[in-house]
Amino acid sequence: MTTKAGTPFYVAPQVLEGKYDQAADLWSCGVIMYVLLCGYPPFWGDTDKKVLQKVSKGSFSFNRDDWKNVSEDAKTLIRNLLKYSPKERITAEQALNDEWVREHAPRATNVSIGTGLVDNLRGFRSQPPRCFKLVEW
Repeated sequence: MTTKAGTPFYVAPQVLEGKYDQAADLWSCGVIMYVLLCGYPPFWGDTDKKVLQKVSKGSFSFNRDDWKNVSEDAKTLIRNLLKYSPKERITAEQALNDEWVREHAPRATNVSIGTGLVDNLRGFRSQPPRCFKLVEW
């Protein structure tokens, strides 16, 4: 749990620091959830270095146009999974017991998979695979 390795879009900031535990996996789950709901990752850059710089800061947002049909419950779960501090990040058990997961998004309304989401996913998928190990960033 000290190797600086992973996939830039999904890696937790603590992995970049070389000191991490299972909380890093919950960060990655938050990134995956973000991608599945809007079609692109919360930390974006044209190069691995730029992505890793954004990950290291941990700051992200929900673009209004892309997130207008996503419930606040889903956004709250993502915020809790992407807490910068692993001590503040929710655990796997807490995530699985979150109302949005347990009750199958009970407050979601106007749910539709729009072309924007599909286009975003296609664009993100077309990116070449990226992995790093001991990358200078």
